[in-house]
Amino acid sequence: MKIEVLQPSGYCIGVSNAIKTALKAKEINKNKKISILGMLVHNEETLEYLKKHSINTIYSQDNNLESLIDDINENDEIILSAHGHSQQIENKLNEKGIKYIDATCPFVKIAFENIKKIIEKGHQVIYIGKKNHPEANAALSISKNIFLYELNKENDLSVIKDEAPIVLSQTTFLLDDVLNAFEIIKSTFPNAIFEGGICKSSLERQNALLKIKEKPDVIYIIGSKKSNNTKSLFNLANKLFSDSIIRHIENEKDVHESDLKDSQYIVISSGASTPDYIIDSVIKKVKELAN
Repeated sequence: MKIEVLQPSGYCIGVSNAIKTALKAKEINKNKKISILGMLVHNEETLEYLKKHSINTIYSQDNNLESLIDDINENDEIILSAHGHSQQIENKLNEKGIKYIDATCPFVKIAFENIKKIIEKGHQVIYIGKKNHPEANAALSISKNIFLYELNKENDLSVIKDEAPIVLSQTTFLLDDVLNAFEIIKSTFPNAIFEGGICKSSLERQNALLKIKEKPDVIYIIGSKKSNNTKSLFNLANKLFSDSIIRHIENEKDVHESDLKDSQYIVISSGASTPDYIIDSVIKKVKELAN
């Protein structure tokens, strides 16, 4: 039996930096209440790990983070998530005198700066993203000239007056889906310009699946059900290997012997917020059940 763990695996740089930022803040301020506004990263096991270090998460299902600030004590310290945040959140924290640390992923920051430059040049932006995702919310808050385009939805583009709008995407999307959406946009705006947006880590993980040369018997995609980049990997695996057993799992508890019966080639891929120890535990469980 062959088990192949696709690379890269484990935390991406943005996630790793965000976790280190939170832990360092607590180390410096051991007696101060440190909280994360929103999910620092989309992985429950990682958030539980931070909780064990007395770093709690302040979160709401609708991602309306601004309203949550009302209940934060001015003596607390806040970590802002890796997905980015709106300027309004910073303004409200400053108004209340709450100290905060920005843990936004460096690639997301670059993407947002690019959007600002495009807006300053007078263009309108079509942003391919997921409604109410924290990264999409942060991007849309930059300007009223940014318009959300949702995949597999009816999108009203009549509000866009720019004959050559700039098209960008959320960093965690599947490249093939984004390019297909861009072709649809071009049917309305032939002069539209695509300037990317998908981050390096997401592309590398997608490319690792694309480079598989033989059909796997089983593919495990490890990551939270809330993780958009993990969902993208799962969707890509299903497109590429429809005859394989493909499972989106969160940890080793989701690995079942029935999937591994007579399997000779097993592929393991992981989302960018999946910790190494979970990947290792999945590999261990696969080996135990397969033998």
